[in-house]
Amino acid sequence: MDEAQQSPSNEPPPAWPITKAEWDGLSSRSQKLHIMSWVFAGATALLGVALLCAPLLPGLTEMPYRGTVMRVCVVAGVVLLILAVFEYLWMRKGARTWDALHAEIWESHGCVCPWCRERVDTVPCRKHGFTRAEQPLLLRYWATAATKDIVQASKLGDELLARGRPATGVARARGNFMKLLQRYFFAFGDPDATPLQRLRAGLPSIAAQYAIVALLGFSVWYFLGREMLMPMLSGCWWIFLFIPLSAMSGPIWKVGRLRCTKCGHFCAGEQPTRCPECGSDLTLPAAVSRTERRGGRWRGAIFLLPFLLIVAGNPLIKSIVSVLPASVQNPIYSWTRPPYGYFENMSVSTMTQAEIDGAIGVLISCSAPDGPRPIFDYNFMKKAMAAGKVPPATIERAARTVAQAELGVVRDGDAVVATVKPEFGELIFGIDRVVRLVFGGVSIDGKTWTKGADWSLFAHDLDEFWRKSAQLPALPESKLVFTGRIDGVPPGTHTVRARCWIVVHGSSWQRLVPNFDETGALVPPAGAFVYPLDLERAIDIK
Repeated sequence: MDEAQQSPSNEPPPAWPITKAEWDGLSSRSQKLHIMSWVFAGATALLGVALLCAPLLPGLTEMPYRGTVMRVCVVAGVVLLILAVFEYLWMRKGARTWDALHAEIWESHGCVCPWCRERVDTVPCRKHGFTRAEQPLLLRYWATAATKDIVQASKLGDELLARGRPATGVARARGNFMKLLQRYFFAFGDPDATPLQRLRAGLPSIAAQYAIVALLGFSVWYFLGREMLMPMLSGCWWIFLFIPLSAMSGPIWKVGRLRCTKCGHFCAGEQPTRCPECGSDLTLPAAVSRTERRGGRWRGAIFLLPFLLIVAGNPLIKSIVSVLPASVQNPIYSWTRPPYGYFENMSVSTMTQAEIDGAIGVLISCSAPDGPRPIFDYNFMKKAMAAGKVPPATIERAARTVAQAELGVVRDGDAVVATVKPEFGELIFGIDRVVRLVFGGVSIDGKTWTKGADWSLFAHDLDEFWRKSAQLPALPESKLVFTGRIDGVPPGTHTVRARCWIVVHGSSWQRLVPNFDETGALVPPAGAFVYPLDLERAIDIK
């Protein structure tokens, strides 16, 4: 910029294109926004305290996965409390800054940088270099902010940044990202744009929102498992349709003629003092306004459609999926759960091998410990095995899916304590052929194995309902996991191994007492399916 542009001009600045009442109305809206923000910060803090207190509730001790739930509650509570503190500090600073800035913008006829909030009618702002030469643009920018003209405010802001100093580093990357979304803001804020134009302009924003939703879904699946993700998806799937529809709906208001806020009567001039209709003083803050509510079918539909989707969407989707080919249905049902009568009318004798394999694939996937767990399988797996239609590899895959285990290793002085924690899914082999887990001891670096457990575990041993209701006496809490201890472990990095066996054998009202040979290996029960399950972890001893 040359010296003539940097020096203050003696010419009077352009007049405001809006009234003082409109500008003061912007301050009134900001005050309301501050109050809402304070309420939101308080609610965030209360929610954080409630989550921290949730583990103290007496009923939580009997919930399934209570350990995971308690950890999530504590972490979420701490995060929300920290967020509430930052919200409080940010809003306190923002409120004070805006209260002082509001009067200064009006007195200087808009000569305030919108980003660094420095007055530029005498000295250029340090970051963007704006001077009094940009006063007409700045004045129009602040005026459009008061009238809530989103389209013009976005365009003027972009024009101001183009005339300022070139951005570098993070500021340039942020500017490029904002330009990517600029088309969306222009079309969304333009009341005259068609829904298709808004949708086309909003594709970058829609993609970003989908990415955020996908990230949240992946986080729930990774930390809480599929059994927590599926109920969330079944209740919130309509959000995927609501995101593009909201972009197509456009703004709620548009900029029109100046009118009285109280009665809606149009003003006779651009600087009115009193309403000819209701007699209101039009010089008071927010007494006049140029915004008009925008009607149209799309606005009403965008608020009505989510409720219709919630009520009728799930039955409609189920009906559509039910008429799809089995090759398309099976992958869907493997994640979501098939209908309760899915296996009822299936006859192994009339089905092809491909159809049997597809149905068994659905059953295996849903019967995993974190799967949707079908309630009524009508002994489909048992019938298919009796007919010789289930290959040995499929039987093994089903057993390894239903019975899973996790190895935990901790130090206790110079000793290593290994704990095998099993998890079980559904009894898809029938109640007379139960999937069990047998523990055969642990070893370090492939050396001597510790003694195996003289009991086995299956699904009813861990499930709270069956522990109280089953015919078998419940095992003590100490026997719901398998533990091995090795003393005198020298310093260094060691590999801890635990050997287990998945055994498909016996009825659900009988316990399997394992037998081991002289090497500690399991002696398979007669007629049982037995699959080795080796677990391994590394540990450093210092």
